[in-house]
Amino acid sequence: MCVALRDGPFVFGVVAVERSQKDGFTPNDLLALEALAGVLSSVMINARNYQVLQVNLRRLQAVRETALDISADLELDTLLERVTLRARELVGAKGAELGLVNEENQTVEIKVSEIPWKEYSKGLVLSYNQGVAGHMAVEGKPIVVDDYASWAGRLQLESTAPFTAVAGVPLKYKGNVIGTLTISHDDPEHGFDPEDIRLLELLAPQMAVSVRNARLYQE
Repeated sequence: MCVALRDGPFVFGVVAVERSQKDGFTPNDLLALEALAGVLSSVMINARNYQVLQVNLRRLQAVRETALDISADLELDTLLERVTLRARELVGAKGAELGLVNEENQTVEIKVSEIPWKEYSKGLVLSYNQGVAGHMAVEGKPIVVDDYASWAGRLQLESTAPFTAVAGVPLKYKGNVIGTLTISHDDPEHGFDPEDIRLLELLAPQMAVSVRNARLYQE
């Protein structure tokens, strides 16, 4: 005898019981199991929602702490390094890079490269529509690439990219892209999900304001 565990119209599990003889269950047994399944469904849904809530609270706390941290310094180089490092830690990425957009030259210069691999891209200047950062500078929206080696917009460099998954968000100030934040991972089994992008998007406005303020202070 088998009864579904439901969350509204969606089935997320089953409860099954067995007996060794034929016709071993009565209609009342089925009613009892259905009642039990209803209770189990409610308990499991509540437990799952509580777990999701706890995860979201921890992540929002991390976002808050990061926002406070990056707004505490007006020295540009220090700020850029701090922003990049905290973003990498926030989503558990292996590497992170931050670039600043030069609208006049239509380029993105990678200013900070917090990656475990060799100096792969630090100081690299990308043209618009070149690489993840170059595409974000033009399109002004997040990008997620699960397999960088097969992505049509990848950088055409002499060396093969040491990472597999890449994602990024643009840093905007008053609608204009002033920088790019890119995260990466070298584990084929590890990609970036919508929750990772949502966390970075929560930080991006504060990052953009902090970067602009630091640049103005430097000037």
